[in-house]
Amino acid sequence: METLLANAPEQDEEEVDDTLQNFAESFSAQHGLTILFTDDARKELTRLARASSLSVFDFCKDHFRDLHFGLKLISGNTGQTEFELDKSFAENPDTALSQRVVASYNEKKS
Repeated sequence: METLLANAPEQDEEEVDDTLQNFAESFSAQHGLTILFTDDARKELTRLARASSLSVFDFCKDHFRDLHFGLKLISGNTGQTEFELDKSFAENPDTALSQRVVASYNEKKS
């Protein structure tokens, strides 16, 4: 495990920002939805990626593998196509997404 951590790809802050932007652009191209990361989310994703021994891009690809399903539900309920992902999404994307999906159904009923 120590070897994996020692070989984990290190990225400086600017590289992380570029990588997250690339991930967001790739996500948008694949799913037709725009995602943006808050500063807190960016910092948490960087920390988690370093701990996982994956690059930030690969970590996000795995960490957010089901994100498009929930965001498409929200988009269908609200018409929203741009989503800001905060630290709660970085920490636990499934829980954060579930909460937003439920809120979107409640908003739809109103």
